Amino acid sequence: MLGLSEHVIRIVGPADIEGDGALKLDPQEHLISQPLAVLGVRYAGKSYLVGKITEGLSEVKQPFIVIDREGEYWTLRERYPVLVAAVGKPHGRPQGYRADIELSPSSTGALAFRAVEKGYSLVLDLKNATMRETYESLGYFLEAVYNAESLYNRPLVLVMEEAQVLVPEVGRVRLKELRRLQEKVVYWTYEVVSGGRHRGLGFILVARRAAEVAKAVLSQCPIRVIFKMVDPADFSWLRESGLTAEQVGKVKRLPQGKALVIGVDNEPFFIKVRQRTCTHGGSTPIARTVETPELSEAVKDIADLIKAPPIQEAETTGEKKREVSIKQLKGRTHRLLEKANKLLEMTENLTSCTHAMGKKDEHGGEEHERSHDLNSGMPTLRVEGEVEDKLKAILREKGKSFADWVKEQLEMEEAKETIYEKAYNEGYNDGYGEAKKKHLVTFPCSICRKPIEITNPKTKEAVAQYMREYGWGHVDCHEMRKKS
Repeated sequence: MLGLSEHVIRIVGPADIEGDGALKLDPQEHLISQPLAVLGVRYAGKSYLVGKITEGLSEVKQPFIVIDREGEYWTLRERYPVLVAAVGKPHGRPQGYRADIELSPSSTGALAFRAVEKGYSLVLDLKNATMRETYESLGYFLEAVYNAESLYNRPLVLVMEEAQVLVPEVGRVRLKELRRLQEKVVYWTYEVVSGGRHRGLGFILVARRAAEVAKAVLSQCPIRVIFKMVDPADFSWLRESGLTAEQVGKVKRLPQGKALVIGVDNEPFFIKVRQRTCTHGGSTPIARTVETPELSEAVKDIADLIKAPPIQEAETTGEKKREVSIKQLKGRTHRLLEKANKLLEMTENLTSCTHAMGKKDEHGGEEHERSHDLNSGMPTLRVEGEVEDKLKAILREKGKSFADWVKEQLEMEEAKETIYEKAYNEGYNDGYGEAKKKHLVTFPCSICRKPIEITNPKTKEAVAQYMREYGWGHVDCHEMRKKS
């Protein structure tokens, strides 16, 4: 299952045609060349049918990916080596549940690209993801699947469960940021369903109501499996799809597990879904899950991939931190030297305030030294009488002791130091930001589309080599070359 097989005729038989043998689906013809939509109310059998289809895909070794919003497809591991990757920390799950990989939304793009590259079958479990995590994950994931298929062009079937929530006709999300994330999901889903077949990418859409799914997406699915429906708007859609009043009436009364198929044959026909090989939806605990060397190797491959940060990002971050640290240390050293010089200057001033015994006053007489303890508990400071009088006047005016006054001066000095440091850091950061905007060269990653910063020497050399090989240059230079 984890490897790609040669192209041969491979038939998936998920159901029996009423009164006419088995429903036979060729993955290439019915799932890749023509997207499939499975529609119907809750508990009608939609996910059960798609679960049976994925079992058939596993049997014929056709890789597939399931976008599983309700956490129902992990039970495929009872029989088949399918990777289970959960966004967020799984909790509240049935006994026996286990995700091979737990990842954040930002890692889903890398996961998708590697799954396509290696031909892994995968269940992307979103049951414990928040709404924001769900849309963010799928934005990265779908874009990466599409880009990877554009590169490798390998047959893959993509299943999207709960499409009425993920790609709705009318968005109910009010928060601007969430709406932007949802719109990205709708965009890439449309890209997959409309152009995926040219890249070997098939699509199965699963939804409760036709009226709630984005028309731009649903209209691209010519093959449709219709389970029981009850809403008048859906009946109108069925009539527009070419069903007779009699057929629409039968759809209203369909029992669980029965459905109407449109688009496989010239005329619509009814089917009954076959019994699944694996437990459906995790309702019964799994005694033992499939473990194979191939699967273990795939799990390790994905785990190593999503844990390693992008090389450019890691190197860029490290370089920036080193540059900032060096500049901060230089600035701090400079400020400490200034502070030391000020302390030396203060010491010299205090020293000059003291005078030796026998120093003459301005009247030619000998002024006696005055030694005063300006504050109890403080060291005695020997100063000139004029300096002492000024100090006492200041202390009386402020109503402070000498110790309090000295403490206040020291706090002011410390505050100035903090202000100077803050101003320096803010100025440096602002300058760095402006320089980055002006001079930093980036290009988008072909997988996640996030910008790659060209700061690492090896990356710069690779880009330079590419530019030389493909003749990148100034417009003026190219014009001059043409003239010459």
